[in-house]
Amino acid sequence: LGVSYSDSVVATYCTLTGGAALTGSAFVTGAAALDMIGSELSIRGGTLAGGSGADNLTDDPVPGGRGGSGSSSQGGKLVISNVLVLGGQGGLPGCVDEINCDCGDLGGGGDAIAMTDTILVVEASTLQPGTSGPTSCQGSGASGLEIAANGGVVTEIDGPVHDYWMSSPVVTPVPCNFHFKGVLGEAVIISASSMAGMY
Repeated sequence: LGVSYSDSVVATYCTLTGGAALTGSAFVTGAAALDMIGSELSIRGGTLAGGSGADNLTDDPVPGGRGGSGSSSQGGKLVISNVLVLGGQGGLPGCVDEINCDCGDLGGGGDAIAMTDTILVVEASTLQPGTSGPTSCQGSGASGLEIAANGGVVTEIDGPVHDYWMSSPVVTPVPCNFHFKGVLGEAVIISASSMAGMY
């Protein structure tokens, strides 16, 4: 999912997976499941999984590709709530001689969340950095980070999960029912909407 310079974007209960880097491609790093630039975006429920880094099948001791991030953002505001965020797995290195283990380095695992100058809110989510599987010659590669932050602001909120959904019919201009399960005394903000009544 790519979101650029957009306001008020919400994705609910989606499974987003970044593409795996192909062997021999110029892009050896796995793709991020979410790539956001300068937007206001909320991800509610579901899974973000970064793509795997490229395996090097050459006869040279070159490193494997790094796994992609579950979420990558530059600027803007990003809210991740009740989401499983997975960094991608690192790729295998190339080897001159696998018997004598003259190999390159294993590709590093992807970060669960990589952000630059972003206002990030992570609520009741599971962040699992990517790893690299062991080979016969080397141990595991370096794992990614849960949150790799370069500037910006990070706020982490524990549970309970605040759940909401819209019941059918979700067809314009037919009204639908909006359901929210929150916490007593909590403020609920609904923007760009018209409602006949709230209960």
